[in-house]
Amino acid sequence: MEAVFPLDKFPELITERLILRQISNDDVAGFLKLRSNPEVMRYIPRPLSKTEQEIIDFFNVGEELYEKGEMINFAIALKQTNKFIGSIGFYRTKWHANRTEVGYILDPDHKGNGYVHEALKEMIRFAFHEIGFHSIEAIIDPRNTPSINVIERAGFVKEGHLKESDFWNGEYIDCLIYSLINKN
Repeated sequence: MEAVFPLDKFPELITERLILRQISNDDVAGFLKLRSNPEVMRYIPRPLSKTEQEIIDFFNVGEELYEKGEMINFAIALKQTNKFIGSIGFYRTKWHANRTEVGYILDPDHKGNGYVHEALKEMIRFAFHEIGFHSIEAIIDPRNTPSINVIERAGFVKEGHLKESDFWNGEYIDCLIYSLINKN
């Protein structure tokens, strides 16, 4: 049976220190803090957000794409407090190939604690064992060394380096393509 979004119920995934849960309006301020920070957004070719309404609109688009079966986006929250510290999700899902792209963003106040790695490992388990994906890809700016380290530590393998394949902020940018194949 082919699995698609939306699932019967939006899942809540629990790790040792985190809850990966549905994003809510309570997360708007935290998400705006991330999406308006030029340092956080340095390697993400998207415009900086300026208002809470832009974040609410972004959440609404995400909900529409979830309903269409194209993506699922989770809040990353601290398990003990349920405080929003980032997001992680599957995007540009290709159901015909059982392949999806993973992406994530984390509040810089929580960097260096292994939270992205912990969330990513749970997303890999979810993708392969609950959804049934065959592969997951990550598209990363080659200058984003921390993200490369997270992906490689999780077992992703570099498939390619696309030279000047995108144009953002007045410059052509390269993209690295990483993937992880479900071996089970």
